[in-house]
Amino acid sequence: MRFFVLAATHEIISRRMIRNMQAHKSKLEELKNKKDSILERLNNRIAEAQRVEDARQRKDATRYKIILGACLLADLESNPQLGPVLEQSLKRTASPRDAEYLRSKGWRV
Repeated sequence: MRFFVLAATHEIISRRMIRNMQAHKSKLEELKNKKDSILERLNNRIAEAQRVEDARQRKDATRYKIILGACLLADLESNPQLGPVLEQSLKRTASPRDAEYLRSKGWRV
């Protein structure tokens, strides 16, 4: 009889341990899934912030070029000697497509 009681007690304890281990495992899996979800959201936010920053930098670069070009064109109107210097610079730096466009606007590139 004592053996059966010990065996039954051992079986009850074993079942409880298995349930506890399964509960712990499911809690662990739940935490891992939560971590993955949080990391994914953070990565998405970082990617969006990077896209916004890249767009801002492109916008700033475009603004810089427009301002610089406007200043050079304004100076060119009041200082004709700047024309040949600017044309030489354009010959060195303009892409073939840009050079063609500038020629259509009267520049000697």
